Amino acid sequence: MNADRVDEKFAEVLEKAQPPLGGGWQERALKAMAASAPRRARSRVRLVAVAVGVLAALSGLGFVPFPAGSAKGAWNRALAAAAQATTVYMRGREWTDRGEFDFQEWLSEDGFCRHERLQGGSIKEVTIRGGEGERRVRYDAERGRATDVDMPPWRPGLPDPPVLPTKDLMLGLFKSFQFFKAEGFPVGDVKMAERREWTLWSGARDVVEVQAGDLARARAEIEPDSGHILSLERFRNEGWGWALTYRLDYIEWGVEIPENVKDFDPPPGTTVTRVRWWTGRADKVIATATTADWEVTLHAIDVNRRGDLYLTLSRMPSAEKRGSWYNGGLAIKVDAVDDSGAVYKQQNGYGCARDYWSTILERGASSNPDAIPRRVTFTMYPYRRGLSKDQSVTFRDVRLPARQSGDDLGREAREVVQY
Repeated sequence: MNADRVDEKFAEVLEKAQPPLGGGWQERALKAMAASAPRRARSRVRLVAVAVGVLAALSGLGFVPFPAGSAKGAWNRALAAAAQATTVYMRGREWTDRGEFDFQEWLSEDGFCRHERLQGGSIKEVTIRGGEGERRVRYDAERGRATDVDMPPWRPGLPDPPVLPTKDLMLGLFKSFQFFKAEGFPVGDVKMAERREWTLWSGARDVVEVQAGDLARARAEIEPDSGHILSLERFRNEGWGWALTYRLDYIEWGVEIPENVKDFDPPPGTTVTRVRWWTGRADKVIATATTADWEVTLHAIDVNRRGDLYLTLSRMPSAEKRGSWYNGGLAIKVDAVDDSGAVYKQQNGYGCARDYWSTILERGASSNPDAIPRRVTFTMYPYRRGLSKDQSVTFRDVRLPARQSGDDLGREAREVVQY
């Protein structure tokens, strides 16, 4: 039952519980208020009485939950139910650094996901991943811009992309927790409580509450028989208290995903940037090496007119660390020197998609300015933080391809379209 129907029913009960007011009630009420002196003690008693009365009324209407025993294994049952699902539709509300949004989302087991953020019923942001050709489309109404990126493939050995909500929503609570733990910050333990509650209004519900130290916590309601998640809330500790950041209000399993949500046509006036860098590069392999924690692969090298190198790389956690969280925005550091003695300087800008990276190495001065380098030796640091900060791999005497005619090869791989 939605909130509007709840409000209507509550109002109806209250109206039936009291007789209608007679004429002149406003004047009588004002005189009574003027004649009464403030009495704190009696006011507190009145407030307590009102609160008890409201609680009793809510209990009578079936809003207040009552404990109904343990629900051990509720979360595992929810995971098992999600493993049997092929599609899901969700809607709710998000609180972000960019504002407060309603959202709706479609997901399917083949990797497709469409997430919309709305304000006042109008679409403000759209993200689409998966679908034909593995694209990721993002639309920002406020800026009037959109990006359309051909995504690199999932590498063998990587965990499947999180799609259905029980593989993603509750685990999203632990992203920051696992990151801080891996980086050596002191955090508390993860605690989970599972119990069953019952209300006259909604019947039995399994409740799962999880708290990750003092960083974040979440609460999910699960249907006991099917194991399907019915609602979910996530909170973040802001110092002054727990702030609600995500609320899932409605979820439907096994829905047919409409064809019109599988793509997105930006409205007139939108500037769309299409990025095709990963196509034809991410599926190649020039060299691969491993450290204690990482597997590093050099996929492709492009050389511009001046001799600068455009590298396509990837890093993947070792088998022991797969499934753990790390800061995916921390760039791979690369040192390089070619066979003419020129040392390359890595530029600050980079691109990334999944575990793939593109970075630019600017060629420095050589002792032989007229020499055209043929080979380069690379030293790569996959993750310069925490326990992995000193780990590196070296690829020696890697053959360079012929130079291309352009100066900015990354920009030339983009197409800008005005709608």
